[in-house]
Amino acid sequence: DVLKDKVSHDLLSLLANESGVQRQNIDVVSGLLRYQLINISEFDRLLEKWLDPRHRDAYSTVNAPALDFAVVLLQRMCLRQRVLSASHWTHTMEVLEREVSKGRQFQHG
Repeated sequence: DVLKDKVSHDLLSLLANESGVQRQNIDVVSGLLRYQLINISEFDRLLEKWLDPRHRDAYSTVNAPALDFAVVLLQRMCLRQRVLSASHWTHTMEVLEREVSKGRQFQHG
């Protein structure tokens, strides 16, 4: 288990420190999650950081590539492959729900 934890931590660090398209590769990330090579709870927190504008310099804009990545990843993992459920993505879902409500406020405001 120590080796598995070390590998999981190293893979997650690699994803966290990678930039651009490489870190948002659906096939790679879904494979890592499906085969439990990275910890889902830790990846959920990482994805939350990628999505949440409060973790970046631009406070008012959504990270569109990260948003697209999150939606496609959740569709694949929860709907198509049925490997994980929405309950595994609590932090990510909170950010997505905030973004949806912002969009609705903008449309009605």
